[in-house]
Amino acid sequence: MSLTSNPEARIVQALIDGLRAIIDNVLLGYSATGLEKDLALPALLVQLESIQEENRQGIKAKYQLQFSLSAVTRTDEQTTYKLIELSSGLRKVLSPDNRLTSEVRKVTLNDTQFDIAPNHSHLSFADTTLTIEAVF
Repeated sequence: MSLTSNPEARIVQALIDGLRAIIDNVLLGYSATGLEKDLALPALLVQLESIQEENRQGIKAKYQLQFSLSAVTRTDEQTTYKLIELSSGLRKVLSPDNRLTSEVRKVTLNDTQFDIAPNHSHLSFADTTLTIEAVF
């Protein structure tokens, strides 16, 4: 099955493409654990957490796709501002008015949690949960 015929893959690709409007370095399925020295920063890390079928009518079903989005940068005196800027970009790209694909019905961003490392040159994060409701 090609990715273009798979609605879940189309949604993920549209999400990645949209996020690249904020920053070029968008990585799918990555965590920053153990990558402190090798990860090009700043970066947006995207992890698909779950796909849940909520309702079915005939051959169509309503699904919820949940993602973890992490903006990551190295800690310095500008870290807070960098993470706020990336988080603001996420909210703009993933606004409720922006339909990623024809299957997407609703996009919800939850609160952003900031984890700023206490020491310079360690990694700091802004983590957001993204929920996408889609029908396919």
